[in-house]
Amino acid sequence: MSTTTRKAGTTRTAATAAPRNLVVDAATSGAYAALGATDLVVARLRGAQAKDVDVRTLPTKAVEQLQSLPTAAVSTALDLAGRAEKSYDDLAARGKDLARRIRGQKASAELVRRSQVAVSRTKAAVTTVRGAAASTTAAGAATVAAEVAST
Repeated sequence: MSTTTRKAGTTRTAATAAPRNLVVDAATSGAYAALGATDLVVARLRGAQAKDVDVRTLPTKAVEQLQSLPTAAVSTALDLAGRAEKSYDDLAARGKDLARRIRGQKASAELVRRSQVAVSRTKAAVTTVRGAAASTTAAGAATVAAEVAST
């Protein structure tokens, strides 16, 4: 089921709106990550104040953590992309191997042979039915002509 969005005389279905949403999501996800990191720092500072921790040392630690955050994010993203690519390649190799095994099985060869026989028999039956239809049409035409001639 598709949803339709109408705005200022244009109509966009969910299928055409999705790529735009992905671009917007990709562009804003970095901003959201920075906002989330800031919120995390604030929450930790508030928690530290509640526990009577010396919060004067926390900003330096927080800044160090925030400075390493982009590098860690890129590293994690590259690692996940590499894993996804490897998984895809592994699945493709597995599928290729399965297809090769199925092609080499006796049952597969027998299925192909039987399918060819079935196609051949179906073609022969169609030819027979066409011939019967032609002869029935000719006999019907002859009968009608005989009736017309006798009247």
